[in-house]
Amino acid sequence: MVIGGGDTAMEEAITLAHHAAKVIVVHRPRQLARQQDHARARNDPCQNQFFVGYHPRRLFGGQVLECVRLKKCTHRRERDQPIDGVFMAIGHHPNTEFLQGVLELDAKRLYRDPQQR
Repeated sequence: MVIGGGDTAMEEAITLAHHAAKVIVVHRPRQLARQQDHARARNDPCQNQFFVGYHPRRLFGGQVLECVRLKKCTHRRERDQPIDGVFMAIGHHPNTEFLQGVLELDAKRLYRDPQQR
């Protein structure tokens, strides 16, 4: 399962499709990545599935991931989707600019706890 619907997520889905029997893409908003990336992922010979308008609510399993509970964004309806693995492909640029000067950030703009040095 790939969580996300942007360019990064579509690239991950395309790459994973060559290594997995099926790739499931879960994306909250209704609009996915650039049309050409989205079309490539949808038309991949691997049986890709898309859950657009859903978001993950909970992961289930013991030492091994077994299932993800997905919630439809527009309803209260939830569904459990059995899976073997999940990749969070929600972008590589952290949205932390608003924290500049409030928290200590490292060079990648990620929070650095001053107590953890």
